[in-house]
Amino acid sequence: MADTRGNAPESPEAFGWEIVQTDKEGFPTWRGHGRRICWVKDEHIYLDQNAAYSEVQKLASSQHATIPPSQTSLWKRLDEAGKIAIRDDKEHITTKVQTAEGRKRAICLRLADVVELPEPGRATSQLRLDDPVF
Repeated sequence: MADTRGNAPESPEAFGWEIVQTDKEGFPTWRGHGRRICWVKDEHIYLDQNAAYSEVQKLASSQHATIPPSQTSLWKRLDEAGKIAIRDDKEHITTKVQTAEGRKRAICLRLADVVELPEPGRATSQLRLDDPVF
């Protein structure tokens, strides 16, 4: 996860970012891990549909879990579960978000539904593969 400019999001430690160095004034330089699958903006997460689905498939496979066989099915289940936060209209479950790479169509979820922002250094995932949504 990154902010829409591609930088560390607010509360970067909650998203798996780590401090790689600190400058003379004590300001940290953060580094993310893994593939970026979404952007964080305000209280929302904007999923890159292809990247997110690919990573969910990998995670499910490593846990011997099953997920819907298509992106469309997965996003539809998220919508049916009331997890889609912002959508362009009734027919589309995506919305547009401006990122450093340009304007993108994304699945928008509420940040609070995905990540609990606890004490610095600890993150707790809210959505799990064994949730009924998947």
